[in-house]
Amino acid sequence: MVPALLFERSHGYDVFILPKIINKKMSFPETIEMCKTINRTYTEEGGSNPTFVIEDVAYQKALPQQLQSVGIYNVETSRPGNSDKRSRLVLTAHMIKTGKIKFPKTGCEQLINQIVHFGVEKHDDLADAFSTLILNFVECPPNPPRIYWV
Repeated sequence: MVPALLFERSHGYDVFILPKIINKKMSFPETIEMCKTINRTYTEEGGSNPTFVIEDVAYQKALPQQLQSVGIYNVETSRPGNSDKRSRLVLTAHMIKTGKIKFPKTGCEQLINQIVHFGVEKHDDLADAFSTLILNFVECPPNPPRIYWV
């Protein structure tokens, strides 16, 4: 899971990747519980509900319905389309290069390694979640800006 905070600026939006990245294999019930914890934490600390972006593939298709059944209504689905993971990640490069996407000094090392070493790293789940988040944001910018989790 890759969290990001989106800010509207005079020149458009900036994306701030948050350091609270979750990189572990979880069962379906564990994923639900993690989403409930995230939702509760950000609602209590930040005063607004985060939006969860979930790929509309395989077993994940059931996740939005289950989250809504437990009271998490800010859920969006994203279809990867016909492009592969590498192609989707390449589409985010310009935003990184121009500073539209910002990373914290610490807390995102695993994500950055997967992005920089894509195709060489054994795992690419964080890089894939990152590109899903960014491309969903580009296609459907939020109004008002909010915290996003993928």
